[in-house]
Amino acid sequence: EAAVAALWDAAPVALLPGEVATFRFVAFDDNAISGRGSAVSPMFELRFPTLGDLYERLDDHQGQAQTALEKAAEQARELQKQLDKLARQAPRTNAPSPQSQAQSQARAEEMKSAFENQQQISQQVQEAAKSLQQTLEQAAERRAFDEQLMRKLQELQELMKQVQNEDFREAMKRMQEALAKQDMQKLETTL
Repeated sequence: EAAVAALWDAAPVALLPGEVATFRFVAFDDNAISGRGSAVSPMFELRFPTLGDLYERLDDHQGQAQTALEKAAEQARELQKQLDKLARQAPRTNAPSPQSQAQSQARAEEMKSAFENQQQISQQVQEAAKSLQQTLEQAAERRAFDEQLMRKLQELQELMKQVQNEDFREAMKRMQEALAKQDMQKLETTL
């Protein structure tokens, strides 16, 4: 058994949009003992996409990116509510009691959970942004987009920027610092 990898330029077939070409590969060996043999691949179809196919595929990508961004925006709003709640429940600096230590520990866990949620949201936004960028690149390559579709893609980019706004990043940074401070206080209490 042998494997060969190569690129095949289908341009000479000169397919027009919507046309299909069927092909197969035949490999011959150089068997001097029992004579020349051959192996035939299964049939393959090569289809040149129509402009409608390209639009549909790009519209699907755009719809998936939009759905992901809307979901990330909703999760960001929920996370912001959670962060606001945590900010209102700021720990008091009274003498530590077992109850206040338990509350502090619960607060630290909530902050840690919120931070992990923020990281997931950030990852989703990055994936959606990457998908959106690929869609924009495909649009530029094909130069077949109308103004409405380009406007939709730009609106999605604006939505992505809103989800990753500076206030949200600052809140996450403050939460991370507070979480680190909580861990230090816990360590000091333990010692």
